[in-house]
Amino acid sequence: IALNQVLLTTSYAATDTSQIDAVFTWILDWTQKIGIGVIIWGAISIGLAYKNEDSNAMEKGLKMLVSGFMVASIDLLVSQFM
Repeated sequence: IALNQVLLTTSYAATDTSQIDAVFTWILDWTQKIGIGVIIWGAISIGLAYKNEDSNAMEKGLKMLVSGFMVASIDLLVSQFM
């Protein structure tokens, strides 16, 4: 009976989360901008490596390109849950 009373009690919490939402939005915006920058840098690295026929640099540029997409997609994934 005591457990029923604990589980059925209504609790009220402050629902104004606008400040923390603004902080999360700011962080996610910058995360996306940094990811796009890494994508651009990776694409430039791939182009320069292709020009110089350097397979190691091409692999590094491709890894950078993929990691940029991963960082930029964090914003899209989190915005699905907010």
